[in-house]
Amino acid sequence: MQDNMPCPFPARVVGELVEVKGFDSNGPTPILFAICRRNRKKYLAEVTTFAWEGSPPKGVEWIDAYKAWAGME
Repeated sequence: MQDNMPCPFPARVVGELVEVKGFDSNGPTPILFAICRRNRKKYLAEVTTFAWEGSPPKGVEWIDAYKAWAGME
């Protein structure tokens, strides 16, 4: 994902505007997280929770493919 979606880009997570700085899939589950920044704090958010502010970022089809793979679409 990191190679196909240029970071940073804006997204909304639970209604809050964040800056997506990168991605993280390291962990015991196959969940893909985004490394987000808001108000100088870093958070992890599941990429499936994103909403777009205006047009989606370049490479959004990779998130759509992930959702399809995970059975979410």
